Amino acid sequence: MTQWAPIDVLVIEDETHVAELLADVLGDEGYRVVIASDGPRGLEYVERFQPRLVLCDVMLPGLSGLEVVNRLRARGDQRPVIVLMSAAVLPESRPPDVPFISKPFDIEEVLARVQAILQPPPSDPAAT
Repeated sequence: MTQWAPIDVLVIEDETHVAELLADVLGDEGYRVVIASDGPRGLEYVERFQPRLVLCDVMLPGLSGLEVVNRLRARGDQRPVIVLMSAAVLPESRPPDVPFISKPFDIEEVLARVQAILQPPPSDPAAT
């Protein structure tokens, strides 16, 4: 079985220009990024690459982003997920433990959220 190096961020996004923008910006900041273009492939890539964080669009082919989150949580996977969603999606459909960023998004907001999750907390001895 092939061993894959762990990555920092898995971007699950079917709009190529959005996925590439996120990957480019995060890559420029030194994060290792992989892109999946649909929900089923996103779940496969979570297993294969073991990302530290998942950035997931809501409207995806195959499985919605919310279904991806539900399946991860159902199997006990508590890794951080940030969902990118249109303001048209009703708040009642949001899982309570998952932060959301509205589309269209400010790339600086996305970067700040990713950095807040992936950087060690200041009290962590490994951070000093």
